Amino acid sequence: MKAKAKAKPQKQFDREIERNIRSKTFAKLLTRIATALNKNQSVRVAIKGSRIAVPKNAKLSVVHEKEGSSHELELQFSWKDIKK
Repeated sequence: MKAKAKAKPQKQFDREIERNIRSKTFAKLLTRIATALNKNQSVRVAIKGSRIAVPKNAKLSVVHEKEGSSHELELQFSWKDIKK
């Protein structure tokens, strides 16, 4: 019998925006991101009226989460704001 994995505590964010999009739109976004990464450039992404500038030096990671029979795959870009 397998022991149940302990649930990770949820992070509290100042803001979290999620948008469901169609496959074709998602593919275009991935293409824009891939092009920017290949050229070592930043990329801007709009999500529900918010424009986010992802810097070219953002940390990249791929995350797979599984709970029961549900799976989630996330392509993550992480960075800190530059202090002015």
